[in-house]
Order: sequence, then structure tokens, then C-alpha cells
Amino acid sequence: MYLKADSWVGACRVPAVACALAVSLFLYSGCGLPRSGQGEDHVEPAGLPVSGVAPHDAPMAADNRPVELIASGRRETRDPQVDFDFILGWHPEILGKGDVVFDRTTGKQLWGEHVGEIVFRFEEPGGAFILRPPEPVVLRERFDCVNLWAHRDGRHGKGGLTVLALVKDAAGREHEFFLGQLEAAGWNLLHGRINAEILDRIEYPAAFSGIRFSNCPVSSTVTNYVDSLGFYHETFPPLQVQPRAARNLELRPGQLAGIQTGGERLDFPVREETVVPGTPDAGLFETRLDEVSGGVYEFGCRGRAGDLAYRVESGALEKGIGVRWKGRDLGRFFSGSRLLGVDRADRAVSVVRREGEALYIEFEDLGARRMELIGPSLVLWIRAAGGQASGVDLGIFQGKGTWHALELPGLSGSLNGLFTMGWVTAEPLEAPCFVSSSFDWYRSNASWFEPVVHSNAWAFGRAVYQPGTDGRRTDIFERVVLTVSPRVEDTLVNVSNPPGNLVDELSSRMWVEGEGAMKLDSLGIGNVVHAHSTVTLDVMQANPVSESWDENHLIREPDGEWRAGRPGHFLRKAPLAVEASGGAFASSALSAGELCSVPPWRYVDFDSRVPGAATFGQAYYSIGEILRNLGRAASVPVVGDGGAEALYGGLAGGYLAGGFPEPFLPVFQLNRLQPITCRIGAGAVSPDRVMSDAELDRYLAGQIAYGAIGRLQLPALTDRQIFRAWSMMNAVQTNYTLRTPGRIAYWDGENYVSTSDAITGGGLGRSQLYMSFGESFELWVNGNRGEDWDVRVGEDRWRLPPYGWVAADDGFVAVSSLKKGQRMDYVECNQYTWFDGRGGVQRFRGISCPMGSVSIRRGPAADDSRF
Repeated sequence: MYLKADSWVGACRVPAVACALAVSLFLYSGCGLPRSGQGEDHVEPAGLPVSGVAPHDAPMAADNRPVELIASGRRETRDPQVDFDFILGWHPEILGKGDVVFDRTTGKQLWGEHVGEIVFRFEEPGGAFILRPPEPVVLRERFDCVNLWAHRDGRHGKGGLTVLALVKDAAGREHEFFLGQLEAAGWNLLHGRINAEILDRIEYPAAFSGIRFSNCPVSSTVTNYVDSLGFYHETFPPLQVQPRAARNLELRPGQLAGIQTGGERLDFPVREETVVPGTPDAGLFETRLDEVSGGVYEFGCRGRAGDLAYRVESGALEKGIGVRWKGRDLGRFFSGSRLLGVDRADRAVSVVRREGEALYIEFEDLGARRMELIGPSLVLWIRAAGGQASGVDLGIFQGKGTWHALELPGLSGSLNGLFTMGWVTAEPLEAPCFVSSSFDWYRSNASWFEPVVHSNAWAFGRAVYQPGTDGRRTDIFERVVLTVSPRVEDTLVNVSNPPGNLVDELSSRMWVEGEGAMKLDSLGIGNVVHAHSTVTLDVMQANPVSESWDENHLIREPDGEWRAGRPGHFLRKAPLAVEASGGAFASSALSAGELCSVPPWRYVDFDSRVPGAATFGQAYYSIGEILRNLGRAASVPVVGDGGAEALYGGLAGGYLAGGFPEPFLPVFQLNRLQPITCRIGAGAVSPDRVMSDAELDRYLAGQIAYGAIGRLQLPALTDRQIFRAWSMMNAVQTNYTLRTPGRIAYWDGENYVSTSDAITGGGLGRSQLYMSFGESFELWVNGNRGEDWDVRVGEDRWRLPPYGWVAADDGFVAVSSLKKGQRMDYVECNQYTWFDGRGGVQRFRGISCPMGSVSIRRGPAADDSRF
């Protein structure tokens, strides 16, 4: 067997079926040579194939490094162990059925004149290969990090190679170190940090022995490049971070300010009560605190709806909180609650005292709890100093009653564990009661929150405290809110943020995606925000090629590893990213992209060199400042992707909704988010095909039911559908955006019932929704998939088909209904009258439209448009 030489002269190629030929060559691997060096001529020994030879390259090509590196003049941070300027004797070891060619080239450059070029093709899944130097390269020092620059051709679709560095130690054992996935097109910096347990297995001196590439694509020829492989021991020099604006609340003992210690104050949160639910008659509640027996205390609350009592046993808080409504037991909440990581959670109580209408309990060498009523909500302050505890677990629900979990759009998904909602039925209660519990995200010292799965009971979630890079944990400080009420509206956590910058301007416009400005002009459509012209700015993402790249500015995991961002990027420390959030931008809106789609603990920095390390609060307040700064600097609304809108609402002016859950349940969206931020659309649709009219009807109904501004996704719509969607949403949305509903009700087949009764009585399943805003604007949306709904609006009667609606006010009507069994759409407002008979209804309210639709504009520039 021998190495095959073919048309790829000078390249290293090994057929999959070939055996390795043992050739003893005294070759140098290329480490430590000047980056501008050029290899000497090499003469092959007689009888050997030329595939082991690195040939002369063509004359030096023009500088084709990334433009960012050329502009900034950046140099490498460290001298690499292998620079690929010389690859004589390197060979691929193929694992699977395929071919691999490895050569050096000047056709793609990064730090030096040459980079390594890899061309490969595999015929079966699972292909992999290892690039081997002629001999293992002895490492200069002990290491805990490995870096490799690698370039990926973006023409090969999604997915990327898995890359590992191989090191052979003094005992002859080969170790693999994961560097990452080569996913992003262009140059990527692959970085791997090696944990101490693995490093302890290595016997020095050690040597680099290869780079392993796996997960190779099938049946396509792929070209990748590599440069600058380095092994090093990372150091952490002191890091100076300027204090940021202070939080807009009074900090309590044990609450960490973190980096937010500057002289100025942020403009959020807007209320000291922060997340505590606010109720219309909060001032009418009478509260009390009584010791009902030795060590047993009861917090009482009397309101118009009835009497509520929370009972606690001061010496045994793990027994939870007993709740009674109108004298009837609902059950025990937070049963089994505890501090995590504490050996003796049952330590004796050393102090119990009343502080006005609050109860203070201190435990020996452990911490303290303080409880008080704010309206119908029991607020618990939990503190534990010394870093002993690793979190707070709120336990489970126990009792004779039955717990029904409740997910409200805007309060579910990735935020589970932060708050919990449900309702409890128990005999002989007259009606069920709603329950919400929430950690106060404006005050928490936690690293993150997570849900808890319990085998036979409902669990309330936990706050997790992870040590920073110095091994220390932050002191426990949590504020937990428990609220019980027969009305679901009374239990909704508050979003204590101000209205988004220029949110009023955004609320009156429509969001347009896709190329088609001339088309909209031809249809007479204006008052829109063109998404394709917005500036997408996510200052949390750090690109290794960028001129501002600095490893010390990256978010660190507890072990010091860099936190990965989107493919090819790493996440920047939030306090440092604030400085990049000012400036001038030419755009009709700014997109914060995925910044708002994940909870703030995605951006927790465990780097103990920064105040507030290992707490998500450091990230949350910095991100809030970033979003507010972007809006002020650009003088345009800031829009983010949906996903964590309960936390970022108001900090961003709007968010792109991820969908419209059915049956329609907008109670949280309309009561908590609607006044401060704009929901945009009802999810994304496929641009690859045109929506049917039925799909568009459902989409528009979802927008209206959840109080969204319109979202036109042009590639998925015909001209007529574009005009229908714009005419309807342009007329309707300004009547409800930024307004809290006066009433939300559901038709249960016989009567209109409240949201609470619809949830607990089954009427929610009909999804036939009524809402009122202001003094006279009313809205009906039929979210039922199979049944028509007859509604009466003043003297008019409308039959709403599935996903039909009617909105009415003085001198205004917008309706999508049936007439003689045929669907039609009609709008009459102060700007225009619009009618679309859907090809069937040809005349309505004096307007004739034998085909298509018609729009009659009003005002000085009024004209008629028909198509």
C-alpha cells in the first residue's frame, strides 16, 4: 500500500481503504516560525510519492484577510503553537468512507501568509478524520485552554463540524478536548476550556497530536480552513468596569446592588411594590396579624369579595403556608420549602418578633424570613448570609383541594420556575380560587430560576445560586409573592417598567416584512414600519474577528469558560455592552433581535472580577439600560423577539409575538403588557407559500384578540390580502393599543362570563371573546374553529364565522362576518370606507363591488381605489 498521488499534486490524500505507510522523515511542524516565513525547497527521496511535500506557493496574493482585521491592525493575542505556515509531513487519518486533502494556501488568510486548507468529501453519514502532524508537537507549557481559528464555507447549509484537539501525554495516552461546532460562515474562533479533573489526568510533558473533525456532511465537497492553534494557561488580570446607573428602588439589607451603584438612577422599576399584583380596590382591603396560638400566626385580609387568611408556623416554615378563603381551607402552599444545600434546614428559631403588621423570624446561624401583607398578597423576604445555601426551593402544594395548573400567554415557556399560576377547587367552596406565586425579579440575588418536577404534587419552582469564578456564592436574598383571589386579574404579577420609548408611535403603525415598498405605495398603503430597513443591533454578541474583540469582556461560566452566543459569536458582559448602546442610527426602528427572546439569566456573568457576578440582576438591569439607551439614542422604537416579554415589556417598545395560543386567553397581555409595550403580529408565517384566505382570517383574529399591531409578511400575501389585512388592522388597532381593557368576557353559549369563570367553568374552550376599551369601543372575536357566533351590536346583528370579528364605536365599524352564508369584510372609519365581498357579496351599505374590493378615501386627497 502507498500514498496515492493524483491531480491534487502536493496535497496529502489517503484513500479510506489505504493503510498508513511508515515513513521516517525529520520534518518541522511549523510551530514557532515567523508568520511571514517561507518554506525552503524540498526534494523528495527517490521512490517516495510526492504527496508528503508542501510545494511552493504562487506569488503572494493581495491581502484577503477579514476587513475588520485590516482596518483595526489587530495582532494575535498569543503566539500560536501551530501556525500552518508549514505543513510538510502533515497527513489526514480518515475515519469512514471518504477523501480528505490538506494543503496550505494564500487564497484565504487570517494572521499570517498561509492557512491550512481542508477539502473533503464523504459518501456515508458519520464521516470523520484527523489531521496529524508528522510527529507530535511538544507543548511549551501546561495549559487549561485551547484555541483554533477555523473558516467555514457558508454554502453547505446548516450544521457544522465537531472539532476536537488531541494531546498525547508522557504516558502515551491520547486525550481529546472539545473545541466547539464549526457552524457559522466565515472565520470562527473555536475555544475550549479544560476542567481541572481532566487536566489532572495528563502527565507532562505533553504534545499536540492532531485535530479531529467529525459530523462531516455527506455527498458534497467541502472546503474549510484552519489557522493558529494555541495551547495556553489563561490568566485573569484586574478588570475595571465603570459603575452603572442605580436601580430605581430602595435596597433592603442583603440585597445586592452589583454594578448598579452610579450617581444616576434608572427609570425602572416604577413602583416599590414591583411585581406585587395591583388590584382596583387595593386600598379597600383591611389587613391584620394575629398570633392564634403559641408560635402560630395568621395574616388576615378582608375585601369586598370575602375574607382571606394566610397561616404560618414560625418554628416550622417547611410546613408551608395554610390558606383559607371565606373560612374554608384551600390547602398548604410552599409545603416543604427549604434552603438548598443546607445540612440542617430545621435549625432552631432564635428570634421571633412583630414589626408593625409584619412578622420577622430568624434562625440560628442560617438566615431570616420576614412576612407582610400588601393588599391580598403575602410577601416573604428570605435572607441567608455566608454563602452556605445554594438556592431557595418553594416546595409544593398539599391539601384536600385539587390544583389546576394555568399557563397564561406571556407567563409561560422559558420563564417557568420564576412564577407559578393555577387555580384550586375544594369542597365546599362556592367557587375556585386562583393562586400565583412569583420570585421578585427586580430584587433577587439568584443566578437563575428553574422549574421543579414533583412526582405526585405541584411544585412552585426554585431560585438557584451558583458560585462565581472565585468559588464563592452570593448571599441568599429573595422576595417571594403569594397571592390568592377568586379573580384571576387580582393574581397577575405586575411588570414594573415604564412605557417603551416612542411606543405610542409604534402603536399606530403596522410592521411590514419583505421587499415591497413600491407595491405598498401603489396600493396607497402607508403608516408602516419596514422591518427590512431596521437596524439589527445586539450589543451582547461579540465577534472574534471584530476590532473591539477582548477576551476579558466576555461572559464567563463558573469554571471560567466563555459563554457562547449565536453561531460564531460569544456573549459580552452586559455592563460593558451598555457602553455600546448609544450613538446615532438611521432607521425607522431598531431590532434588538434575540436579546429579548431569552430570560436575563442567559446573560449571567460569573466573572468575580465584576461586582454582582453570578447574579442575573447584574445582567437584567444592564440589558434594561441597553434597551432604553437604544431607543433614546436612535429616536425610534426598539423591537425585540418575543419569549421573555413579561420581563422586558416597556424596556423594549415592542416585541414580535411568537404565536397566538388558542383558545384565546389575553388577560395577562391586555392587563399588564398592553399599557407599556406593543405586541407585533401573531407569529411568523412561511415565506415560501401564499397564505389561504382562511389562514389569513385566523392570523388576523389572533392579532386582534391579543391586542397586537398588524404584521404584514409580504411574501406570504397576495396584493388583495395585503390590502385586506392593512385596511382592517389600520382601523382597529389604534382603538386598543396601549389601553387597558375595561372588560374581558367570554360567551359560554348562554351568557357572557368573566375570564375567571370561563377558565374554571369551561367557557374558555369556546374561545368566543368580548372586550371593551375606553368609554365606547367594543370588540368581539370568534376564536372557535367550528361554530358561528351571532352577536348584537346596537341595532346591528352579525354572524361571525370561525375567526370572524366585529369592532364598533361611535361612527366606526370593522367587521369580518357572514352575509347570506358568504364571508365579507367591511370597515367604516374617519379615514376611509373599505369593502371586500370575497367574490360573493356584491353590495353592502350602498357600496357596490361586483368583483374584488373597493376603498373610498376621505379628506382633501380622497380618491377611489378599486382592484
